[in-house]
Amino acid sequence: MVPAAANSAFQALNNLTAEFATGARVEDSALTFVSQQRVQLDNSRTPLSAASDTAPSGKTQLTACQTELMLADLPGSLFDKL
Repeated sequence: MVPAAANSAFQALNNLTAEFATGARVEDSALTFVSQQRVQLDNSRTPLSAASDTAPSGKTQLTACQTELMLADLPGSLFDKL
């Protein structure tokens, strides 16, 4: 069975599933395509993971700055009571 051309990783996986279900010989090109797509997805996941790791520290810094600005806006008599 000749697999249909796959233009996405999901289509390639669907093609592979259909080939396995019918007992057909799986084409090396389909496996290669899925492997290449997996590498691209893994590579794009790394920067996203790094960004999500640094977001909480950025939020903490912004909250500290916001608090300092709010305290700076208080009149002197109120600031002394804190």
